[in-house]
Amino acid sequence: MDNIMVWAEKLGLEISEDKKMEVLNRIKRRSHDLKRVLTEQEFKEIVEQVKAGK
Repeated sequence: MDNIMVWAEKLGLEISEDKKMEVLNRIKRRSHDLKRVLTEQEFKEIVEQVKAGK
């Protein structure tokens, strides 16, 4: 969870406490599916999707 907050801070994104777990789960799933670490853009997209409730 700390890595997510480090990335979010680095990219100027805010993630509320209640959305952190959803972001973490989506990042893990996407990274697993792609079999690689996500790019900054992919991370941003996931955060924005979670914040928008998509």
